[in-house]
Order: sequence, then C-alpha cells, then structure tokens
Amino acid sequence: SGDASVSDDSGNEVNMGQEDVSSAEGEQSDNVEASEVSEALQEAVEAETEFAQPAFAAVTPNTMLRVTLLLPFHARGEAKENIVDFYRGVLLAMEDLKSAGYSIELTVLDTKRNAEHISDMIYYGELDTQLIIGPVYSEEFSPLLAYAEERNIPVVTPLSDINPEEVSSPVLFQMQADGDYRNQKYAQLFDESYQVNIIYGPSNDKSYLAEMLEATKGLSNVRHLNVAIGGQSVGFYLRNADGTNGASVALSSLIPYDGRSVVTVVADRDYVIEKVLSTVGEEVKKCERGVNDCVFIGSRKWDDLTYLDRTGFFQTALSVITPYNSKRTDNNAIRVFESRYLLTYGLLPTPYACRGYDAFMMFCTKMFTGLDKTILLERITPLATPYEFKFENGMFVNTEWVNIQYQRDFTIKYE
Repeated sequence: SGDASVSDDSGNEVNMGQEDVSSAEGEQSDNVEASEVSEALQEAVEAETEFAQPAFAAVTPNTMLRVTLLLPFHARGEAKENIVDFYRGVLLAMEDLKSAGYSIELTVLDTKRNAEHISDMIYYGELDTQLIIGPVYSEEFSPLLAYAEERNIPVVTPLSDINPEEVSSPVLFQMQADGDYRNQKYAQLFDESYQVNIIYGPSNDKSYLAEMLEATKGLSNVRHLNVAIGGQSVGFYLRNADGTNGASVALSSLIPYDGRSVVTVVADRDYVIEKVLSTVGEEVKKCERGVNDCVFIGSRKWDDLTYLDRTGFFQTALSVITPYNSKRTDNNAIRVFESRYLLTYGLLPTPYACRGYDAFMMFCTKMFTGLDKTILLERITPLATPYEFKFENGMFVNTEWVNIQYQRDFTIKYE
C-alpha cells in the first residue's frame, strides 16, 4: 500500500517479531504492574461505569501480542521529528518488555496524516493486530474506529486532546490529559481569596494567556498589568483595555502583607520573564512571604526558552501545570531513561520520547494483565507522569495534570 518502512538507528526493520520488557535498570516496570482489584472494587466499577465494555483480547504471558504503531511519521510532505522521538521511546519500552519475558510483534505504519491512506491499510489487511497505538490527528480516526470497534481492538491516541464531538468510541483511550481537568489543577493553587496578577510584556504568548484567562474566569479579584523594563528598572502599570499603560502599580502590591496573591507572566520573551521573576522574587524574599501566600505560576513552554535563567523559578517557588513531567531533577526513573536514551541514540530524550515509552509500556502490560474497566481504579506511572482514566463522552480519557513545583531550596516536587 506504499507505507514508508521505518527502521531503528542500526538499520533493523521495525516489523520485529518477538520482543520483551524488563525493568532495565530496576524500577521502571514495577510501577505499571496491574493492581490486584478485589471483587468489591470490580463491582464498584461496574456500578459507576454503565457502558458496554468491549471484550479486548486476553493475551497470556506465554503468547505473542501483536501491536501496531499507526503514526504520522510524514505529514504534508515533511518528516515529523517529534514522532521519530516517540518511536525511539517505544523501542526502549520494547527492550524492557522483552527483558520481562513478554513477546510482542511490532508493526509500524506511517499514516501520512491521511484518512484515505488508513482506509487503504484496512482494505489490504495491514491492521491484523490486537492493539493500536495512534493515530494522532482527529481526521485520521474515521475509518479506523469502525474497524477497531468491529474487532474489539483498543486504540490508544497518545498525543492529542480530542474533541469528543468529533471523535469518540468505547475502544478509544486518550493519553493526553484532557484540557477540562487543567483548571481543576489550577483551582488547587488559588481561589477567590487570592488577588490574581496577570503581567503582560511588549509581546505575549497568546495560548498561555488564553489558558490563564480560562483558569481565572469567574474570579473577581484579577488585575491585568503591563511591565516596562528600562535598564535595571522595572515598572508595573494597570493595563488599559487597548493594551496601553494606565496608572502605576507599586511592586509591593503584588506581594500584599495582609492577603494572598497569584502572579504569572504571559510575555513570550525570555528577558521579560526573567526580569519579572527576579524582581518579584527579591521582593518575596524581602517580605518573607510563604509559598502559600504568594503563588507564582509559569508556562510549560518556558523550558523551551534557551536563554531564560532558571534561578527565578526557584526564587519564586514557581508552579507549572503540565500534561507531562520529564524533569530529571529528583527523579531517578527519568535519569535512568535519559541515560539509556543518550547511550542508544546520542541524543537527550524529548517529552515525546518519554510519552512513547509510557504508551507502549503501559498498554502492552495491560494487554497481558487484562485491559478492562478496572483501569479506571488505577493510577499508573510508567516513568514519572501518572495516568488516571475516566470513561466520559463515550471514551477513556486521562485526567491527570502534573504540578511541577520548584522549591526555594533548589529542589523540585511533583503533585
């Protein structure tokens, strides 16, 4: 059918027969073993999830599991490096599963972000499989889900937050944390009792601004401020409706002595973010305010800003709400994975590589131990990011967002 064949860096073909999963350096596969669920808990799941559970294939440990990766390695004529990173993470999970004694036949197919191409794969019998990981884009699901439902094949979409009005199926598992649950995570950090300060720069990150506006919707005590930087001086001003500066605002008002506040910066330039963090961080230190009195929130995109000094993250005890945690600080599982990835590929892993490992490790293991409604009772952490699924809008959806909390003692915690 013209699908691009995919090989690993040593040239090995990807239609690889028997592969397995160990816990290469120790601890990684332990936390994805299926929980022993009592009969009472199973009854609770049945009571709370009134839907027709597909009878997914039961694979015993001494038989071979057939898995298909169905991913857009090429989309609109361009190779997608993030998908290659994802695939590399899958290969490391394959090694671990092999070491654990599992047999897996992996087939890798390139969707090319083309629904007709997937229809051709189905027509020519290329999806003789028991587990599908992929696809990514909503337009790719139409031909696939009807096929998977007819054969009770679980379909795991690893990277997309799907609109259930466009795509939904009882065989579908969404690994990307659902956006609706992000605001619940923010609500754990602040409420109506906090004064919220949203600080704008000369240019701003529109998607992060939209995220913060959504998170603060309905709160009455929200201030929109402009920051002006001139040399070593930093000034704050109320932001007018047209984006211009209004009245000057004292720095100390961002850190009130007699109340609690939230500060975030929606600017998209690293020097603006860094200057605000350092300025406000020094004020916090001077005022000796606790981390619960003054909450600093940052964008997960800040890690991609090359020249942003991270010292301010720790000075302000910054919180970052993210769907994926790939921080190696204080996280041995990520450190081990990073070392293996670097040794194998000569590169540092991206979050896509970590998600590839998680997807393959978690769902292949569940196919052997039993993939059914009991997954709704579990909190599964293959590497460092936990996954908790709910059945809603006709499919299984991950609800877990991670709060990465930088501490003033230069450690990092996760919630």
